[in-house]
Amino acid sequence: MSSSPAAPSERLRVLLVEDDTDCRETLDEALTMFGYAVTAVGDPRRALAVHPERFDVVITDMHMPGMSGLDLKRELDRRHVFVPVVLISSEDGVGSRSVEVACFDYLQKPFDLDQLQATVRHACARVEPCSEDLATGDDQDVSVDRRPARS
Repeated sequence: MSSSPAAPSERLRVLLVEDDTDCRETLDEALTMFGYAVTAVGDPRRALAVHPERFDVVITDMHMPGMSGLDLKRELDRRHVFVPVVLISSEDGVGSRSVEVACFDYLQKPFDLDQLQATVRHACARVEPCSEDLATGDDQDVSVDRRPARS
């Protein structure tokens, strides 16, 4: 794993949604080590409550109680929150299902941390960084149309 943490003002924001505590803690630590500002939650409904439009990328598990990662992606789209979503799962065939809902990418568990870092870096490179105003603003309801950055 080769990484140098970004300066605090440059830190991209990752919303991690994983119901397995051990997996969530491991991914949170790795992403933080890579220099990302991570908000980790164990429930997709909680992810929706922390204003996902304030993040540069969402990483979500496929199978969670109450709402799947695919359902979370559909709900983000319904709310016009167009942030790259990376789906993670130990299940075979997740790639084709992630394409159906236009996820940015998917990772098959187990994956190595270099693969995670490359995927997140690629997802973050595709969008304009989340504005500081939005990321630190008050809790008013905001809907943001996050489109890919111009090349």
